[in-house]
Amino acid sequence: MAGLRADQIDWCVPPGFDPGFAARVADAASIPVGARIQHDGSGHLSSAESAAALIRLAGALDEGERRTVLVWDAALHGAAAAAVVDLAGGLDAALDIEGDA
Repeated sequence: MAGLRADQIDWCVPPGFDPGFAARVADAASIPVGARIQHDGSGHLSSAESAAALIRLAGALDEGERRTVLVWDAALHGAAAAAVVDLAGGLDAALDIEGDA
């Protein structure tokens, strides 16, 4: 248990499979709407979805800038997991999902 309150979460990265389900979970957890990350719609990456979102978010931060990020996912048969990530900016990485680079 991270011991954090919802208002201490800067960003919430939900699974990429159902925006409605993700919104209901975020509502139940009192995650502010402004902290909810939307996936870019380039296709569902399965188990790599959360990692791809974290790379994109880190790339959007300036060097030394930090955010507290709640990452969660749910899978078939009731499996679920969550992690709190201390995300630091300055990541110089390209995530070329479409293969355009």
